[in-house]
Amino acid sequence: EDHYNASSVNVIDKTLKEALQADPDLSQFVAYLEDMDYLDVFGHSQSYTIWAPTNEAWEGFDASDKRNLLQTLKNHVSRYPYLTTDVTNEDIELRLMDNKRVKFHRQGEAYYFGAQALDMSASDVAYKNGILHKIGGVEPYIQNIYEYIQFTPNLDSLNTFIASYHIRRFSPEQSLVLGVNEEGETVYDSVFSEYNYLLADNYLGELNNEETSYTALLPTNKAWNDMYARLYPYLSVSPFTLPIDAPGGPYKDELLADSTRDLSVKHFMMDYLVFKGAMTPEQIQQKGLTYTQGGFAYVKDMAYYFDGAYDTY
Repeated sequence: EDHYNASSVNVIDKTLKEALQADPDLSQFVAYLEDMDYLDVFGHSQSYTIWAPTNEAWEGFDASDKRNLLQTLKNHVSRYPYLTTDVTNEDIELRLMDNKRVKFHRQGEAYYFGAQALDMSASDVAYKNGILHKIGGVEPYIQNIYEYIQFTPNLDSLNTFIASYHIRRFSPEQSLVLGVNEEGETVYDSVFSEYNYLLADNYLGELNNEETSYTALLPTNKAWNDMYARLYPYLSVSPFTLPIDAPGGPYKDELLADSTRDLSVKHFMMDYLVFKGAMTPEQIQQKGLTYTQGGFAYVKDMAYYFDGAYDTY
């Protein structure tokens, strides 16, 4: 009950897990949570708000893609309790457990989670570790561009190159000190920071940031390899000039030259894949494209890009 204002909320002495399991109208939701080993999360003391789709809401949903199923389930859960009384003059932008953002908002006398209306006869129910709302539809999980690159078959070459620049660093300043182990080493509840300079705003663009819009032309593995083969002969690096500041003067380093040449070709390929703003092929045809690195491209024939042909400009 510490999660709520006890004077305004009647807290039922059950966990969210127990509440879900006891409601026959949510049996399909519970079955999917169990299938994904996610139901037990709601049996602990951490507080959540669940916007639970009823059984009818799941009719026609394709649960065969297990990753999409898990992300969709997480797309209906947020940390911390949220009641409809929290929605006053402004919408609440929620961060969900799949790291997506959805608006909790009011229209007239009705309340909505994204596009899904709350069943007010079965919402705002407070339990020991959170709030349960019922909704009559499934709020879809939608991938951002970077997630699409990561999880779409046949984009492995592009994904592997982007992932090779991913940096994950332990952050002792943000981590909680738990104590000291037998060797005298500090034990942390660890927090890590993650960064990929290819996904910076001044390079490819923040493709994992859903507050910014982009248009991306994503080469399949075949298109990636074909583009690489076309460009490779034109970008060469002399093995006699690497490194130029070596003691005793420049010396021959063919391995370093080959590696530098490989990266140069791939970086050149990456320079022309992402553009500012979300645009359809028809809009691109009319307006052209502005690169994330500042240049502007005029496009005469979108078939060059969407039918797999190659062009330079």
